[in-house]
Amino acid sequence: MGVEETTFSMDNDTEYDVRLEVLRKVRSFGAHTSRAASICSWSSSMNNNMQMPGYNNANLKEELLQKNESRIFQEIFQTRKGLTAVQQCRDILRAIRAHQVVMVVGRSGCGKTTQIPQMILDDFIFNNCGTDCRIACIETRATRAVSAAERVAYERLESVGNSIGLEIEGQSIMPRHTGHILFCTAHILTKKFESDPLLQSVTVVILDDIQTQNSEELHRLMDLLQTILPHRADLKIILLSTTASEDSFCDYFKDYHAMFIHETIQPKLSTASSMSTIPEIIQDTESIITISDGDSTIMENNYRKSMNILRRYEGKDASVLSRKEKNLIRTHKRNVKRLERMSGLKSSPKMNTTPGMRIKTRQNSMDICNDLQVAIIDKSDLHGRLDDNLWMKLEERLLSDMISSKWCNEEISFDGANWSRGVKIVKCGNHRSIDFLRDTVASVCERWPHLQLEVIPQSMLPLRVLAKMWIPPPVPPTNAILSLIEKQNAGIDTKDWKILNYIPCKNNFGQIYRLYIDGLSAKVIHECQGRIKFGLNFIRIHTMLKK
Repeated sequence: MGVEETTFSMDNDTEYDVRLEVLRKVRSFGAHTSRAASICSWSSSMNNNMQMPGYNNANLKEELLQKNESRIFQEIFQTRKGLTAVQQCRDILRAIRAHQVVMVVGRSGCGKTTQIPQMILDDFIFNNCGTDCRIACIETRATRAVSAAERVAYERLESVGNSIGLEIEGQSIMPRHTGHILFCTAHILTKKFESDPLLQSVTVVILDDIQTQNSEELHRLMDLLQTILPHRADLKIILLSTTASEDSFCDYFKDYHAMFIHETIQPKLSTASSMSTIPEIIQDTESIITISDGDSTIMENNYRKSMNILRRYEGKDASVLSRKEKNLIRTHKRNVKRLERMSGLKSSPKMNTTPGMRIKTRQNSMDICNDLQVAIIDKSDLHGRLDDNLWMKLEERLLSDMISSKWCNEEISFDGANWSRGVKIVKCGNHRSIDFLRDTVASVCERWPHLQLEVIPQSMLPLRVLAKMWIPPPVPPTNAILSLIEKQNAGIDTKDWKILNYIPCKNNFGQIYRLYIDGLSAKVIHECQGRIKFGLNFIRIHTMLKK
């Protein structure tokens, strides 16, 4: 999609091992996937394409350009251009090109489900790579897959069965063999791995409404995708969500990029601009961040005025100030608090900003550390991150040692192993299991001296603190926000910060971000009572503390 073609290559032994691993996981599902086999058949795509003319890159591009000249197509496209996902098409495609796993966060109705698959397909086609594009869109329910397929087909002036396909239990309308979008459920795509363990028939997997998909079928699918991802450099995985939640998928995809669809105000189009074409949208659309007229502009000006006045008196001794100046400071402090409340940023009742208090993170399943949870780290990596291939070899050694004569009589048990920020967290059933883990890791390091693996308590991992901040308008892109904070505030390093979600305020009056920050930065922020420099003014970052 606008990038060089990636040649998939793998040595025979590695490919064989990966295929066996995928097949083992699929077959372990057993009865969960057997039902779909009698209902849906992926081979039907070949039969469906028997009556279709041969498609190549030139044919696909010519077909789309002919549609673009249609008056009906232009009228439909004008409606599509009002969606914020289309307005930020360029930024979305740039993020997908640069990263293998991308999470796109945007409000309901912004066009994530229907527009992003079309953007990717059109980008492939206009870059003469249409035959390499095979998109699978995973929907939460069969009814959503049907409605999405019908809507996208309507917007492309065709019926389901040409470039748009639909496959659910009891209904199968397969698209053409190349340059297509297939809407289906997680159950259907999981079944695909039986005949295609490396999923080479798919180049893009889109998981829609990731925040609501918490089924066992989805977790099986994500586990399979995680297994093949290191061996499929050409595979793109896109997660669509209305509210970003790292806990939904961080155990499966440790390296991902978060892309936020900001609410925008689309200016009224003139007659000349209304004839914009799909290529122009893909190539020339800029991400616009604007402020609405009226109340929000007045609120913004009042907020900036109050912040500037408070900044003028920052650091001055209150004993040398006049009564008039003290009253002025009190008035503008109240004004800032009032505007922050109106924007939706309210201090949590559980928040404690008393200097010197110990910082604690919100406890959840991954943050509760006890003496039976350990982390396997690679000391050769700056952040201790463990390579996927290295972990697979280590896990193979662990399995063989568990049945060896040395440990066969020992009670070795584990309660699960998950990824957390690139580090493998292992939940041990007892202390003897920790000894076994350390002994095996040490023996592996002795055999390969270049390895620097170590088993440490999970409590020794760097602290991660949940925080909340309000960014006033105009709101820059997410990466620019973190860069500004790091550049303007000494002692704060944002490279390990993770944006969880954002909430646009009413009347476009800024946005509230929830994020994870590192412990050292949290300490610096805590010492200055959350007030840090941002752009020309200051913002507050509230850390989630417990008494």
